[in-house]
Amino acid sequence: MAVFVLDRQKNPLMPCSEKRARLLLARKRAVVARVYPFTIRLKDRAGGAVQKVVLKIDPGSKETGMAVSRVSAQGEHVLCLIELTHRGRQISKALDQRRGFRSRRRGQLRYRAPRFNNRTKPKGWLAPSLQHRVDTTISVIKRLRALVPVTSTSQELVRFDLQQMENPEISGVVEQVLDWEKPRLRIKATGRGSYKRTRLTKHGFPRGYLMREKSVYGFQTGDMIRAIVPTGKKEGTWLGRVAIRKTGSFNIQTSDGAVQGIHHRHCQLMQRADGYGYHLQPTSQKGGGKQESLSC
Repeated sequence: MAVFVLDRQKNPLMPCSEKRARLLLARKRAVVARVYPFTIRLKDRAGGAVQKVVLKIDPGSKETGMAVSRVSAQGEHVLCLIELTHRGRQISKALDQRRGFRSRRRGQLRYRAPRFNNRTKPKGWLAPSLQHRVDTTISVIKRLRALVPVTSTSQELVRFDLQQMENPEISGVVEQVLDWEKPRLRIKATGRGSYKRTRLTKHGFPRGYLMREKSVYGFQTGDMIRAIVPTGKKEGTWLGRVAIRKTGSFNIQTSDGAVQGIHHRHCQLMQRADGYGYHLQPTSQKGGGKQESLSC
């Protein structure tokens, strides 16, 4: 997977290889600007020539695939592969649950006529789950455009049904795709926390309360951390998304599962929570490859 590069003014440059990024960091010519996706910022360069870079999008109801590629005379060289996992089903389920709780309260406490008949939807309204798919995809595209000099995309996303997206000027048959066997960066929309501070049972009765503070010992749920535990049953190095606890004993969601009971003094912050979870999925095949007549 290519490493994104920014100049000293935080403008995107052409991505470089992992080896070149290690050399730039070792020679103190660059610093780490972002861990996921891994991005470096040059300290001694402002501006520079860039090549044509395109962003290919394959929208879906549960996942959206993205590919950043460099266009050359030989074909398109894949720089980065991304799988964005939406949480539309989770949002739909939460709305159904809230609707059921409100219906139960209306029948239990007092009579109140339903209000769904006198409500109108504004022009361009989308269902919450569909609106989430559009918003998360646009958010990731904006982040990519801030990290890599993308000149065009295969699907321009504004406000419309994702199943109807077409752009015949850019989409079509690509004659040759090179270096497409790369690790995939899996991005999962996780949200920025819960507004309500009360946990409810399936019948709508309180079963527990969350603490009012969203930060404990400088950490908050969703932060990407590295925990180095020297001794004990949890000995080892753990990397992943943290879930904080008031006691200071955190849980870490790694690529192999959840690790519970990690003390905060062993944790080191890598990246603040931004509403997404990141995981690099390595490729099972070795070396690069090419595929003829790939339709995008």
